Amino acid sequence: MLWLHRDGATYAKIMESFGIWDQRTVKRHLELAEEEERTERVRERRLEDATAEHMAEIRELIIKWKDSIKLDAFKIGQDTLTNCRNVEKDPFFKYLGEHLPFKSLWADYEAWKEKHAQYIDLGEKLLEDLVKEGETKLELRVRGCAYPGSRLTPEFEKPMVKRLGLTLAGEKPGTFHFSWQEAITQIGRVVAVLCVDGENVIVVKTNEDKQKEYEKRYQEVFDDCMQGDTMGHMKKLFNDLCTLKDKIQRHLEEILVRRDYIRYSGKLCPK
Repeated sequence: MLWLHRDGATYAKIMESFGIWDQRTVKRHLELAEEEERTERVRERRLEDATAEHMAEIRELIIKWKDSIKLDAFKIGQDTLTNCRNVEKDPFFKYLGEHLPFKSLWADYEAWKEKHAQYIDLGEKLLEDLVKEGETKLELRVRGCAYPGSRLTPEFEKPMVKRLGLTLAGEKPGTFHFSWQEAITQIGRVVAVLCVDGENVIVVKTNEDKQKEYEKRYQEVFDDCMQGDTMGHMKKLFNDLCTLKDKIQRHLEEILVRRDYIRYSGKLCPK
């Protein structure tokens, strides 16, 4: 009836078309139709606004997810996996697969998390092995800073870790820079401190004759670590992780550029 009216049909024509014999009835129906149309337009605008806001939230989540896929050469800790888990805590993440129904993407992500957990475990084991090897080769134990006797310091493995990171990243690590300095303990004892690349790594009784031997053994600890099975496994895992990281980030970047997430709807989409 409204379409006929807007098309220029007279009340008489409308009354004839619908079998109505009262102009007031036609007028009332036209008013009701216009009100219903206005209500529908408002609903559609609200739905469009809600959908646009929802798509913006989905896009922001994809960007956060992409940014959480990181890999530091020898940063042994849970930071990266924690970032991923924080992204997964987002209420939309469990439904993100409905907007991104790409099996290869999710398979790569699960593989990346699994391999990253293995990488962290191996890295922690490698650090433990470095300290144990240091205790054996240098015939010293790890002690707190307040301990006045000979010891490995808490920074013992730091110079090695930097070089391990360079090795994993495909760079050739340089030689260690050794230097010695004297220090006086809280009880007045004079000790010698071996500094490697600016880090105090061991404290021993002053004996210049053994300084070169300590430097040699420190280098041996690093060399043994480089040639060990744990480092070999870490290199392979690191390469696998680099490949997966690049693949996942490239896929997510393509999704953002093509706006693939708009093509598919999910349970939380406005309706």
